[in-house]
Amino acid sequence: MGAIELPASLVERFRSSAFDRLARIETAWSTLARDSASDDTEADMKRELHTLKGEARVMGFASVALICEKFEDLVAAAQARRYRVGEDVDIVATMALQFTGMLLRSGTSRAHRRGIDLDGFIAQLDEVVRELSRPSAEPEEPAMRGSLPSSQSWNDDSQVTRIPGTARHRLASVATATYLESRRATDPATRARIHGLWLGIAREVAALESVPIEATLQQHVTASLGLASELGKEIDVSVDAGDTRVGAELLDVISTAVLHTLRNAVDHGIESAEARVAQQKKRRGSIRVLARQENGRAVLTISDDGAGIDLDALRLRAAASGTDHSHEELVNLVFVAGLSTRDDKGPVSGRGVGMDAVRSAAEKVGGEVTLTTTKGRGTTVTVAVPQASHKVALTFFPGTAPDILFAVDDSMTVTAAPLAKVSADLARLLSLPGGPAMQVLALESAGRRIFIAAGAVSPSKGHASRRCRTEQGDLSEIVTTPLGEAILLRWDALLAHAL
Repeated sequence: MGAIELPASLVERFRSSAFDRLARIETAWSTLARDSASDDTEADMKRELHTLKGEARVMGFASVALICEKFEDLVAAAQARRYRVGEDVDIVATMALQFTGMLLRSGTSRAHRRGIDLDGFIAQLDEVVRELSRPSAEPEEPAMRGSLPSSQSWNDDSQVTRIPGTARHRLASVATATYLESRRATDPATRARIHGLWLGIAREVAALESVPIEATLQQHVTASLGLASELGKEIDVSVDAGDTRVGAELLDVISTAVLHTLRNAVDHGIESAEARVAQQKKRRGSIRVLARQENGRAVLTISDDGAGIDLDALRLRAAASGTDHSHEELVNLVFVAGLSTRDDKGPVSGRGVGMDAVRSAAEKVGGEVTLTTTKGRGTTVTVAVPQASHKVALTFFPGTAPDILFAVDDSMTVTAAPLAKVSADLARLLSLPGGPAMQVLALESAGRRIFIAAGAVSPSKGHASRRCRTEQGDLSEIVTTPLGEAILLRWDALLAHAL
């Protein structure tokens, strides 16, 4: 299979997430070597490392994938010694992380031109693993290390283009400030011009809030076909994503899920052409990737027509616990960290990490993973993750200026308080045009109350669409309602500004 040029935006997104993974791996290794970690630290490190290895292979960073594979061997050897390793091992681990960062910065194939002796370093890693794997009467004391590169240092000189969630929220804050400026303008032409600027920024923020997943799925499909070719298997992979989009924060979850599930399907699931013909199946295996948006969730389904999961092998693996397992319990063992149906560990699978990484990634964002399998007929993995809703229930009320609408979260109680003194003047607070108070409203939440001046129209309840989600500490953001644009006020910020 010839080399395929991937879009630059996908490569940059990979490099950005790879530096983040490196930082988390470095932090976990440091914690483990100091004997101050929990089992979760070790499991998280293995997931990050295994995912980075798979993503690097997909994106054409073969050298990065190779170092990750060798680092997995190092972790396994260190784990056997409860991470009580000498300073030489610790130095090599640090060098492996630094090598990986250098390779990510230099590109996919320029390692030797940049003076990086990759072959020599891999040989050194192998030697350290062999030494560490030899029987020893007593584990070595953990190395007392100096400071490794901090999590921030991995991105030095990387020139990675990224817009994390906090940056998107800050951009949304700029959009909100622009909208408020348009409302402050007294000249109609100026107001229209500034409002047009706000609309443009709002569109850009909305585009950053959600991204299509088609390209991410396709890059993994391309890599899985390459893997099938390496393994001598004949496989067709189809993708049906429609126009499914997910929040930018969920794209990494989707990528992790499809990466590990596709690789398992190719390596474990689909049989060789000869074996399939002997079973009276089509010579070419089939994998289908389907993505949909359903009831506020992004749902990804990956199904294959392969051999299915070897539940007998899983039962033997689990027999040491002395517990009988039902069919459903055996299937769920697929997600247990460190449990694999294979005896050998290879560059693709066999370490019992992949499906554990899928479930862990989904559960961290409130999602879930289910798996069904039938011997001889195949396996289906379904990943469902919640989408951030852009619809919000609010209570609306007019400002003292006739054309300005305010809104607060529907959980607040909003009632008329005709005799109360105003404790938060919204027009003055936001430097907006105001007028005489036609009524005073009491906003109440968690036992606290604020009195504000409002127009004559009574408060009403309804739904609105978020235009730009600002940072939590901001006073306001802009929403769109059937009545027009409204300024959504945040309770905590209102309390802070109350008179």
